Amino acid sequence: MVTKVNDICEVMEKLAPQKLAEEWDNVGLMLGSTDWPAAKVMLALDLTEEVASQAYAQKVDMIITHHPFFFSPLKKLVYNEGKNSLVYELIRNKIAVYSAHTNLDSAKGGVNDVLADVLGLKQTEILKPVFCDKYYKLVVFVPLTHVDDVLSALSRAGVGHIGNYADCAYVMEGEGQFRPLPGSNPFLGQLGTLEKTREKRIEILLKKSELQKAIKAVLDAHPYEEPAYDILETVNERPEFGLGRIGFLEEPVSMGEFVKILKKALAINHVIVADAGKPVYKVAVCGGSGTDFIAEALKAGADTFVTGDVKYHVAQEALNAGINLIDAGHQTSEMPVLIKLQKELEDWASSNNRAIKVFRAVESKVLQHL
Repeated sequence: MVTKVNDICEVMEKLAPQKLAEEWDNVGLMLGSTDWPAAKVMLALDLTEEVASQAYAQKVDMIITHHPFFFSPLKKLVYNEGKNSLVYELIRNKIAVYSAHTNLDSAKGGVNDVLADVLGLKQTEILKPVFCDKYYKLVVFVPLTHVDDVLSALSRAGVGHIGNYADCAYVMEGEGQFRPLPGSNPFLGQLGTLEKTREKRIEILLKKSELQKAIKAVLDAHPYEEPAYDILETVNERPEFGLGRIGFLEEPVSMGEFVKILKKALAINHVIVADAGKPVYKVAVCGGSGTDFIAEALKAGADTFVTGDVKYHVAQEALNAGINLIDAGHQTSEMPVLIKLQKELEDWASSNNRAIKVFRAVESKVLQHL
């Protein structure tokens, strides 16, 4: 089966939904057509002349970048001005461009989850929620003979998750009654006769996005012609996606030891440190440029914050607040996500019998220590 740009766009939407992007951001398909072929896909943080040259040489069909190819609207397309020549050459070579920026930062398995993972953080949580799913309660009444069937159907539908727990439900026995009327085909009872039977009330908490598949699971597994169920709106909101992560190392370490861990994980030789003199144990991270979230890191009890693009006065304020601050580099703190993204696309291709090649561009470091 021929893989098209639209197929890759759909995979990316599942990995990093565009609804997670910040309002100021620009994400999604930037250039090209959804009908173009996508047999060769290149990944990069930025689409530069360096990256584009590799794409031309490798006859790439599609480039996926982290940083948006277009941030500001184009007002004119004069070939030799700005990135216009790059736009022209990409179109001439029929190379589509897709960007996933702050949506990939916030996504599960995105920039910040990957950064937390490579640093060995455990029990990670979202540092700055950006999307909270609304929760509902589904209540259904089931005869005793089919309680396990309905619960199993809900489990297969993937609902009933609360945090790190699955198959969460409350079950209580009671008595139900009904009178089958002409035209009905009752599972229990006789036409015109009031039927009383032992039933169990199943309550399950689920996201708004899970409602339809949960109802379908109940209707498919329930023996009654007209199952009785309620959908109750709750005030529960749980952060599903967000920027930054915070978690714990296996044990407290010195700043020197943690810097060694950081350098090895990111394959870098230098970091910039504002050392507040605290052991490193509860660590907050935000790939790219995340100093705006130092307050959230402090509130969450972090002793150390790892990010990029740290300014002098921000570092000074962090020291005054008593938190270690480490600038691991904007580019280098985001680069690990490309490895994860490559694997996700390759796994998708393998499981869907798609013959595509996915590889990462070679990108020069923008800022270097000399």
